[in-house]
Amino acid sequence: MGTLHYGDGAFELDDVTLAHVRALITVKLRRHESFFLSWEVAGDDDRGRVGLWIDNGVPIWVEFAGTTLPAIDPDRLEAAAKAASSTLGVHIAPTGEFIATTTSRRPSDQETEMATSPATPSA
Repeated sequence: MGTLHYGDGAFELDDVTLAHVRALITVKLRRHESFFLSWEVAGDDDRGRVGLWIDNGVPIWVEFAGTTLPAIDPDRLEAAAKAASSTLGVHIAPTGEFIATTTSRRPSDQETEMATSPATPSA
């Protein structure tokens, strides 16, 4: 696990995801485009979410656990950049996928179950 240092905060991410986050930050901030970055974290009783407003005015640096920088997947970086341009920013899914944040709330378990369950015909 590597570490993303942002201001006074330190956040652990796997090295591959961290390499893509570093590349994303580089691309966006070179263009003077701030963006919102979020991901879920495990908590004692439930899952929480970390959210950062990425801006040129905040010190940012990364530390990788390994000595070899992971390869950057251009498709993954493009998806991250596109998601970062969405209204509510980019979210790093538990799978490491970068997705556009389209809602300010997480669906409830019941909503998720309904969305993934096959429709039952009514009698």
